[in-house]
Amino acid sequence: MDRLTKYSDRLFFLFVLLLPLQTVYLLREPMIGGAKWQYGTIGIFASALLLATAVMIAAIGRSRQAKAEGIRDPFRGLISEPLPRVALILFVLWAFLSPAWAEDRALALYGALTILLAADAFVMGRDLTRRGKGGMIRDILILGAVLQALVGIGQFVTQETFSSALLGTASHPAWAAGTSVLKNGSGRWFRAYGTFPHPNVYGLFVAVGLFLVVHRIVGMRDKVDARRHMFHRAVLIAALPVLSLGLLVSFSRSAWAGFVVGTTILFWRAVQDAFHFHSADRMDALGKSVEIPGSRVKPGMTGKYAFAGIVAVVVSMAMFSWILRGVVFPRFDGAVVAQEGSVADRKTTYRDAWRVIGESPIVGAGMWNSTAALIRLDPERPVWDVQPAHDVPLLVLADLGIPGLLFLFALVIGSLVTAARRKNTAALAMFLVFLPSLFLDHFLWDSVTGLLLLAVSFGMMSDEVST
Repeated sequence: MDRLTKYSDRLFFLFVLLLPLQTVYLLREPMIGGAKWQYGTIGIFASALLLATAVMIAAIGRSRQAKAEGIRDPFRGLISEPLPRVALILFVLWAFLSPAWAEDRALALYGALTILLAADAFVMGRDLTRRGKGGMIRDILILGAVLQALVGIGQFVTQETFSSALLGTASHPAWAAGTSVLKNGSGRWFRAYGTFPHPNVYGLFVAVGLFLVVHRIVGMRDKVDARRHMFHRAVLIAALPVLSLGLLVSFSRSAWAGFVVGTTILFWRAVQDAFHFHSADRMDALGKSVEIPGSRVKPGMTGKYAFAGIVAVVVSMAMFSWILRGVVFPRFDGAVVAQEGSVADRKTTYRDAWRVIGESPIVGAGMWNSTAALIRLDPERPVWDVQPAHDVPLLVLADLGIPGLLFLFALVIGSLVTAARRKNTAALAMFLVFLPSLFLDHFLWDSVTGLLLLAVSFGMMSDEVST
């Protein structure tokens, strides 16, 4: 392996490890009417800087290797499927065109650069997985999720957070206005943040880690593999209750729903593979798989580990939910939900988004500029009350117009079709983990951490053959 490739791989792994941290150098913190315009902030994240460095080193290394081997296009093989490749290129190019008509050109350019970094993270994740290093990315994300879960559990127990400029965390007292809390008959309950800016972001990150633990467990198929990785399996099983409690104390319904749906698909496929006999086959002279009539092979060990994962997750969730029933169960109470005002707030953001779309449906307001457009359209409105639509497709339509949304849909559909054709259940299940957050929140689009998490997760899963 080329030395530059080794350096870029290590930097990418370090980027994944530091992704949960919000360490940032702020370039701009705009104030409007005496209040901070949160969605107009521009900063350089330490994790994004590491990723950019890894990408540049990888590009130089690949170019040198291609020149030595006489290859004209060193990057052609990174995404072989035509539709996702073309859609991704067009999506990034359209994002970089949007500053030309954006209200805030600096913010639009900042968003376009973030999209480019996310595309690079997706491609590098695929490349590492193709080279057999996807397991390392998954293990690093699991480690990060466990650390975040421990921080989140500590925050819930103490009912407070800590402030750290180095980690990019702010203090969120449970009594302060603006802090995400649960209100019921027993008082105000603080929702865990981890080192993230909101409990929903923290909850999704821990849900992804918990999903990856389950994926690793159900992927252990034979006795040889089980003996070789006995310690690894024991660590994974021990991580399940920590991550389960960590996910629970986020009190993020979208993260809960995503984990349940995505993991159910994993279990279904794993148990289906384990408890059904399959026809044995061989390779003919042309390299094609040919079934041997009447021949059957026994299933592997997947069912055993899938059952262990099911039991561990269900028992952990049930036990912790019962212990915290006074806080957990009201999250599904219609009266409590109405009192929280989250549904009404989301409806307001949807109406605002359609207002922006109605003004410029073709090209949109510009990358990450929907809130800037709203401030212009309603200058008397307090800036703290202006929020992006809590729905990523709607937000993309508001920011990048119809072409941007079409390019995004082509990218997603092309990737899902490829995953289905390859019987890559893990990638399809991972998509379901993110799906509720994609339709109920905005941080997977207008947040550097959210976009990069989405890109890394799909990059490392998209090039697997199957679960």
